[in-house]
Amino acid sequence: MEKPIVGFMVTAAEHFPYEQPNALNAQAREALSKLDMKIIPSERLVYNPSGAMEAAATFKAAGIDLLISLVGSFTWDNMPVRVAQELNVPIILWGVPEPPMHGGRLEANSLVGVTMNAAALTRLGFQYKHVYGFPNDPATLDEIARTVRVIATIKRLRHTRLGIVGGRPPGFYGSTYDELRLRKSLGVEIIPIEVSEVLAEYERVSDTQEAEIAGRISGMGRRQSAEEIDLRQTARLYSAMQTFVKNDDISGIAVKCWPELKDRLLNPCVVNGMMIDEGVMMGCETDVHGTISMLIQNFLNGKPPFFADLVTFDEAENTALFWHCGAAAASLAASQEELYLEKHSIGSGSTTLEFAMRQGRVTIARLGPIGEDYRLLILTGDAVSTPMLLRGNNMLIRTDLPVRQVIDRIIERGIEHHYSATYGDLHKDLIEFCKWTGIHAETLEN
Repeated sequence: MEKPIVGFMVTAAEHFPYEQPNALNAQAREALSKLDMKIIPSERLVYNPSGAMEAAATFKAAGIDLLISLVGSFTWDNMPVRVAQELNVPIILWGVPEPPMHGGRLEANSLVGVTMNAAALTRLGFQYKHVYGFPNDPATLDEIARTVRVIATIKRLRHTRLGIVGGRPPGFYGSTYDELRLRKSLGVEIIPIEVSEVLAEYERVSDTQEAEIAGRISGMGRRQSAEEIDLRQTARLYSAMQTFVKNDDISGIAVKCWPELKDRLLNPCVVNGMMIDEGVMMGCETDVHGTISMLIQNFLNGKPPFFADLVTFDEAENTALFWHCGAAAASLAASQEELYLEKHSIGSGSTTLEFAMRQGRVTIARLGPIGEDYRLLILTGDAVSTPMLLRGNNMLIRTDLPVRQVIDRIIERGIEHHYSATYGDLHKDLIEFCKWTGIHAETLEN
């Protein structure tokens, strides 16, 4: 996916000196060039209506995804408003501190310009975010980088194709979804895949390919209860799933892993983990919203998330155990020496890869419908060292909020039982994602 295209202009007013705005233009462009985006600059200061229209035309022709408007000095409202009307894209209003004051006149008045412009944009219904600081201020650049990252994620989602293998499992109402509502809100395109199609591809896998992939799986962990036939069946299923990823340009798949596949001893647990490590997000039990939650986190940080249930908690330790049956990405293991290839621990089934997760800062997310809209659960905490408390994959998280409060509010507010957990603190990124997409940020704080 191509980088986000970002327009950049510096605004000013004719009754303030141009020296600082011109200097800021050069400094900011140098700083912004280091961010992961394609920048489209307005070469000249924007200080009158004709300049605003010229900048807007440049940005419109480039198809920008985001506009950064640095208020180099006091700026009349009709400058940013004119550009905003022509483009209708998210805006960063960037203010800078006043130069040293020695009892004379204001030399920039940038803060007043930002405040005034923000009020005008608000009354006209345009979306914006403000940042404040000079181009050499790391905190300011971090905030701009965050917005670029979030806008890039939103852009990727608009071009995302999500495969759905089968319908929801019996009794799993949390796995239901509205295809067109998702398309309208986030742009995600659903690609239906029948279980029978997967089984047909499974039968077409060559013996050579099966053996090669089975060898890879064998090297992923210590063989315990899993048998050679389990590895070979898993290898064929992996190859079959990859066919759909390649042919349909799919970024993720929500899989109906039971009963049809599991009854044939073809549960896709290890397949899911392998593909997540390869950048294709795989959600269990046909959970479309859970899989999209994984995609959002992965697009933001490029890391493999963990699809999990919250199965128990300990108030004294303020910890919650996030678990699933053995479908996690191997790269998440606490020790690469302690991964175990097992038979499925629940009923019949083939291979699972079982291990405890490593320590580190984590963010938990869950997209889901609420009324006619969507909400995104956002939680943070620290994954702590844990033994294997349950067969499968174990991540023990000490939550930032009181864990009983987390459990009570999840249940009271009817939030579904699958979550996406990723390493790193994405709290601010996800809050901003909700801001630009109109999704309710559910932090359980109040």
